[in-house]
Amino acid sequence: MTRTYSLDVMMCVVVARPPVIPDEWINADVYRLRRIQCEILTRLHASSSPPAASWYDTMTERLDQWLVICPEGAGYANADWQTLHYHASISMLHRPSKANPMPDRQANTKALISSREVLRRSKDMYRMGRVNFNWLTMHNLFIQGVTYLNSLWQSRQNGWNIVPSSVDALLDIHVCSSLMEGVAAITPGTSGIRNAFEAVSEKIIRHVMSSNDRQTSSSQHNPLEVFLVHPLGDMNGDEWERTVAVVLQRLP
Repeated sequence: MTRTYSLDVMMCVVVARPPVIPDEWINADVYRLRRIQCEILTRLHASSSPPAASWYDTMTERLDQWLVICPEGAGYANADWQTLHYHASISMLHRPSKANPMPDRQANTKALISSREVLRRSKDMYRMGRVNFNWLTMHNLFIQGVTYLNSLWQSRQNGWNIVPSSVDALLDIHVCSSLMEGVAAITPGTSGIRNAFEAVSEKIIRHVMSSNDRQTSSSQHNPLEVFLVHPLGDMNGDEWERTVAVVLQRLP
């Protein structure tokens, strides 16, 4: 049961849907992280009411504690893996969700920083041959990349100074694209995800870099929301293609 539970939560983290197996069924300490992720997913994607600020603080404290007290593992679940999953959880906590579709400046900043850490550490693990579950890896790269792009978009639209330098932003997006290219080459059925990220990232980067002047927008429309709020695992091939087309049409 514990292995099934862990796999269920891991899948949910990638496709952004509430878990199926209740966390009350699992008591093993080794699955502490999965239980925290399960609680985050359930609260943010099974309800449309926004959580209190104190709830975000509590979840962050629990993740911080998990990382500090988690014993350094060997092999696959080593310190790099633990730090990567810590940042993936922080990114999930602060990016747009059903309960909080328009995160504020502070949340977007945290999401950007953690998604960047996931991408950079994924690159290191990929080079060391420590990337497993290629299908999940591809979807995780897509979600983290879109989370990063969303923070860039929101920064430009709201006039927030939260983004790294233009060079850093381009390098981070290149890391994601390069990793997705490599994983897609050995994982059948994932080229559509890679192609979608390339098309969306090109449009957003061109828009963000089109002017050095801040352009504040009063519009609450977020063209990337559908990728981050809608459970990707619920889309079939035709729905995915239509969703990508709609997002590209909404982008300038």
